[in-house]
Amino acid sequence: MTEYKYDVILYAPIGERSGQLLLRTEGRAVKGELKILRRSTELTGIICEDGSLEVEGELVTLMKRIPYSAEGRISGDDIQMTLYAGRRTYELTSINKTEKAGEKA
Repeated sequence: MTEYKYDVILYAPIGERSGQLLLRTEGRAVKGELKILRRSTELTGIICEDGSLEVEGELVTLMKRIPYSAEGRISGDDIQMTLYAGRRTYELTSINKTEKAGEKA
């Protein structure tokens, strides 16, 4: 298993929100945690054969839970994702990769 940690920005209708994204990959499977909006939520998905990323998760605000599906790409130290939540879309982008935690047994 390999872990990656990114500082990210979520572009939302209420403005930019900073946070962190932790991804753990094992083969093509992806699990992780998105820490944003003062909440931490899990996400799961896959890395496709073309290298793109597909995940599902939930954003949690003070008022509600917002399920989403997301598509994106990891390219070197950068990650770009578009989150689809009902009729809304959100962009999530890395501002830097804080660390590669490495291989875990």
